[in-house]
Amino acid sequence: MQTHFLKSLQLEALAPLNSACGGLFNGVNIKPERALTLVELLVAGVIVGVVFLGIITMFIAGQKSFTNTAAQAVNQHKVNLAMEYIVEGVREVSRSRPKGRGIDISATFGASPSDGDIASSGLFTDYIDLDENGLDKDDKRYRYWLDGTDIKKSTQIYSGGWSTSWSDQIIVPQINSLEFKYCTDSSGQCKTPDAGIQITIIPAADNETYTFKIPYHY
Repeated sequence: MQTHFLKSLQLEALAPLNSACGGLFNGVNIKPERALTLVELLVAGVIVGVVFLGIITMFIAGQKSFTNTAAQAVNQHKVNLAMEYIVEGVREVSRSRPKGRGIDISATFGASPSDGDIASSGLFTDYIDLDENGLDKDDKRYRYWLDGTDIKKSTQIYSGGWSTSWSDQIIVPQINSLEFKYCTDSSGQCKTPDAGIQITIIPAADNETYTFKIPYHY
């Protein structure tokens, strides 16, 4: 009885439209719509939830990947910047000295260093001979070292003797470790084909280790 009543109401509602359309809906069997059951609603809700969970998971994974990539790029930039400063300082010394000296081995590693020795106070360059007349007034040298978490470039001026104070410049912040190792040849601890200074830098952000080697002079 209820189904017949609903069908009659639907036909009456369509009567004006059917008349305007020239009887287009004559003979159409209109069935009453069935409401969704609670089970169907729950299943639909679960499906929608799973889809949204997948979308959110993908978004979080993509965001994390982007963050990691950005952090690696920042750390790589820091390491490259530190190496540029150190290499440029050694080259500046080498260009000013007739014998092409660059790193002051004895000041950095001691009087008689052995293969694999680690610098305790940073890397010292030889002095920069500004007038090419040997060590005299206003000549200078550099020191590269880690102060807390900052890599610093310190400058010392000669005036009848080396000054007791250094002028410090922070070149790279947020670094966990900076190590300078004395390397002689491939038979020693460094296992490098050529002699030089092995430099290891560990940024604070991800603790990834970056290792380079530079010659004693350029």
